[in-house]
Amino acid sequence: MKKFTLTLSLTILALHLSAAAIHWPTDTLKCDTFVMRNGIEMQVRIVDFAADTFIVQYCRDTRRSKIAPGQIQQIRYATGLVKDRRQIRRDARQKRIESQGSERLARIGFFQLLGIIPVGLASFTAGLYLAFIGSGGSLVLPVLIFIIPPGILLVVGIRNLTKAGKM
Repeated sequence: MKKFTLTLSLTILALHLSAAAIHWPTDTLKCDTFVMRNGIEMQVRIVDFAADTFIVQYCRDTRRSKIAPGQIQQIRYATGLVKDRRQIRRDARQKRIESQGSERLARIGFFQLLGIIPVGLASFTAGLYLAFIGSGGSLVLPVLIFIIPPGILLVVGIRNLTKAGKM
């Protein structure tokens, strides 16, 4: 009985120590996969996404690292969603715009609306020149030259002011 108890105790102790020494990897099913531009695949969890960097934690250990969106070719999320390089850059650009604040965007929209005046005068002058001196026949081109440049500035300026919440 003593031998059996001693053998059982030593077996349990040995299994316990060997199990403690084994490094069990974390659940990689919850990890995202970054495919870098050079072809390396990394198993990471996205901790934070700033305007110009991903802050990630590696799944194999507890290290954290910063990775620029320009270095990433593809992201395969644990949910099954896959983003390619274009979508990653678009998301980074959107995050950068959000972090720059709405005041800057409102200022840009205001200057675009102010830019309608000189652009409108220049296109009106070019339109008149084409209508009376240049072609002499058709009024379609002068009207398009007069309408399109200020119209683009008007639409983009109003869109920027709307995004900034000023309209």
